[in-house]
Amino acid sequence: MDRLTAMEVFVRIVETGSFSAVARDLGMTQPTVSKQLTALERQLKTRLLNRSTRQLSLTEAGSAYYESSKRIIDTVREAEGNLGQLQTQLTGVLRINTSIGLGQVYVGPMVLKFQAQHPGLSIDLSYSDRFVDLVEEGIDVAIRIGKLNDSSLAARRIGSAARSVIATPAYLKKYGEPNVPQDLSSGHNCLLYAYLSTGNEWTFQGPDREIRVKVSGNFRSNNGEAIRQWVFADL
Repeated sequence: MDRLTAMEVFVRIVETGSFSAVARDLGMTQPTVSKQLTALERQLKTRLLNRSTRQLSLTEAGSAYYESSKRIIDTVREAEGNLGQLQTQLTGVLRINTSIGLGQVYVGPMVLKFQAQHPGLSIDLSYSDRFVDLVEEGIDVAIRIGKLNDSSLAARRIGSAARSVIATPAYLKKYGEPNVPQDLSSGHNCLLYAYLSTGNEWTFQGPDREIRVKVSGNFRSNNGEAIRQWVFADL
């Protein structure tokens, strides 16, 4: 016997005064309603209702049990209602971590619109180019470009991005213009990103296969914005 269901059946019987009405409202058969009440009384080892062919009346124990059961049922309904509101209205704190460049250009402006749509939500946005431990650092969502190393995490692709090799005219004048990716392996001062999963090996997509080139340079950073500034400094 489901105690909570039996309590609800009992409360509804008291309030409607009819087994058939309760059966109709709860989607049960009338014999099932009767069995629920009988099982509840057996469990409590006391009679809750006096039954006759014409009417139902509460016993003294039934009256006390009705008041307690009514409070419990009302509390459960309130809890379910509150949960329903939480499911439709976002509240609380959403902790987001994203890489610096991606956050400044895209994520920062986007969370402004997102929070405006969900005013009950507080946003805690942090920037970092390193890989973060979501559980250890209490982060709800991490936004990164690249492959997911930890397959135990749930991930969803929200966009795509391609890496490009760029240089200023002053750099090309100093080091020369490469004709093929392999030219970058010598005679060029490449800017290195510390968190690149392939290390100092850059991968290019050729017409029929990937081309991997080992590069080197005397500037290295774990911050994409710093590398962008170095590019415009003609390094």
